[in-house]
This record gives sequence, C-alpha cells and structure tokens, in this order.
Amino acid sequence: KRAGHDAIYRGQLELVPSTKSGKFHIVNSIELEQYLKGVVPNEMPVSFGLEALKAQSVAARNYVLSPRVKANPNYDVVDSVASQVYFGANTEKELSNRAVNETSGIVALYGWDLILAQYSSTAGGYTESFENAFSDPITKKFPSDPKPYLVAKPDYDDFRPLNTEEAASKFYKSKPKSFDVKSSYYRWEREWNGQE
Repeated sequence: KRAGHDAIYRGQLELVPSTKSGKFHIVNSIELEQYLKGVVPNEMPVSFGLEALKAQSVAARNYVLSPRVKANPNYDVVDSVASQVYFGANTEKELSNRAVNETSGIVALYGWDLILAQYSSTAGGYTESFENAFSDPITKKFPSDPKPYLVAKPDYDDFRPLNTEEAASKFYKSKPKSFDVKSSYYRWEREWNGQE
C-alpha cells in the first residue's frame, strides 16, 4: 500500500543484488516525466492549485536531475523524504499530472547550471540560507559556500531578521502568521530525559 492505495508502478521493476548476502533492491526504472507524476501529488496537496503544482513539478524535476552523492550505486533516488516521496501511478491526480505535462522539460537554472531546488513541507515562517543548513557536498566544509538563490527569507516583510540567538528564540517561541501555520510541523517540541 502507498498512500492508502495498492502500489502500482509505471515503467519496469528490477531486482538488483544488494551487497548484503541474500538481499536485493527493488528498483523502479521509469521515464522522468512519469516518475514526477508519482511525486508531485505526494509532495504537495493537489488542493494548492495548478500554478503551485507547476512550481513543485519544476522543483521536483530539478531535484532528481541534480548531481548528488547517491545512497546506492544501483539507483538514483529513494521513494521517501530521504529524496522525494514517490508513491507510484495509483496516487497520481489529474491536476498534478496536468502540472507535470504543462512544465515538461522545464528546469530552473542559475548561471546555466541546474539550481539545487531544496524544498520542505514546513519552513516555520522563515527559510534558512543554504550555507547555514548544509555542508558542502564534496568537501564537507561547514558552513558551505552560499548559494545566491537559497537565502533566508521571511514569509512576510514585517518579520524581523533572525540574526541573533535572542531574535531567533523569540521568533520560534511565538506563532506568527505564516504560510504554513496550519502544518503540524509548524511549531513542535521534543523532550528528552537525562538518560536519553
């Protein structure tokens, strides 16, 4: 079952031996645009509308085409949030398929290179600059070099900059009006005891 439906996949399914004895990987080999039809409605609610789904289609296309360190040499991406959520053909929706079709082959570029199209379900009212969130994928240096198209941005211009610990603490301990305020991940808490 995927998203409450029987799992149905386009393309071919291949069994690829694992490095662990007696184990194998199930790999779905599929054309890019067909793959995206199983990603887009699972990464964004279809109720967000056609234009938002088009933006998601371009971001998802960029993500899968961008060079990355592979988790495994036998496949490009996994079907979970570790890459992009891909639940196959039985979760496709008419409107998200239309978004994929209407943006077919369209990618986002910066300086003639594919952008690293990072996205998440919930930003909490303020995104973060790339260099503060990720290490360099090759050198592992942290903070990494900045990406001019992935800079911290508030949902609303009247939010104060989060450039001090005090400002960030105050912001994240409040619940200001934001784009994703209804998300269950908007403000969350986790407690550990001393042993943990």
